[in-house]
Amino acid sequence: MEGKILKKTIYIASIEELAGKSFVTVPLALKAKEEGKKVGYFKPVGLASTVNPQGHLVDEDVEFMKKLLDLKEEEEIICPIVFLETDFIKN
Repeated sequence: MEGKILKKTIYIASIEELAGKSFVTVPLALKAKEEGKKVGYFKPVGLASTVNPQGHLVDEDVEFMKKLLDLKEEEEIICPIVFLETDFIKN
């Protein structure tokens, strides 16, 4: 396997809100980046909770990670499904 680049993917998931996913993700991503590794971020479903510099409603975690990791991809690529809080029925 000489000359072959091995890529590893880490998935961090939870069925709970505020379970600490970002708390775990941020230091792992920063450490990998510090070691010279290419780091990306993907959140399949998000909640529109903040406004980005272009004035669009986006997921707060996505906007934070995009800045932190200096990601060039648009928010729609990083988080393709974004719901408004009003899209959910609260009990």
